Amino acid sequence: MLLLARVRCRRGHLIEATEALHLGRLELAELADSGRLPTLASDVERDLERANSRADQGEVLEGPSEAELTVLRKLASELSARDIGGELFLSANTVRTHTRAIYRKLGVNSRADAVARAAVLGLLSES
Repeated sequence: MLLLARVRCRRGHLIEATEALHLGRLELAELADSGRLPTLASDVERDLERANSRADQGEVLEGPSEAELTVLRKLASELSARDIGGELFLSANTVRTHTRAIYRKLGVNSRADAVARAAVLGLLSES
């Protein structure tokens, strides 16, 4: 569960990461000798706090366009830029162009940060 929490955190799925960390900590509480797992749990918790802090920072000066929102919602998946393009009938270069615009507009520098920021702003749900 702790490793799953770490992976989810690194991919910007902060709510799911928090839930997995909580479940991992519950399991740890039942173990007499958990070795290095408490250290891993603390590391994941620290990473999660940083990611949440980054997701909450800044102000969105310009909202993403509809095309960018469509790409942004796909960024939350495991799909590559080429796969996203295939699903949306766009070239990989167009997907990357939209991704750069999304990063600029959300004030982030990575896919995980874009997903986390978008989740905080409520941009991942289709309306």
